Amino acid sequence: MFFLVLGMAVIVALYYRRTVYREENAARLLATAQSVQDLEALLQRSGTARASAVALLRLAKAYYNQGNYDMAIRKYQEFEEKFPDHFMK
Repeated sequence: MFFLVLGMAVIVALYYRRTVYREENAARLLATAQSVQDLEALLQRSGTARASAVALLRLAKAYYNQGNYDMAIRKYQEFEEKFPDHFMK
């Protein structure tokens, strides 16, 4: 029984570390993103990270600023679908 509890604790700790690393990496990528391609790459790598919500909004704005209104609308809609309860909505 002790080893079962110990094993579960190790699994939870590893999962937590992986999640924290993924969130930190996504935040770092978001902070350094300078182009539409950078933001698209971030979304492909970390689609569920908290930084993904901000990346989608920045991407929609970038497409809007480029005059690509259809793509901007798609990204805003994707934001609404993926993050329906997000405070920035």
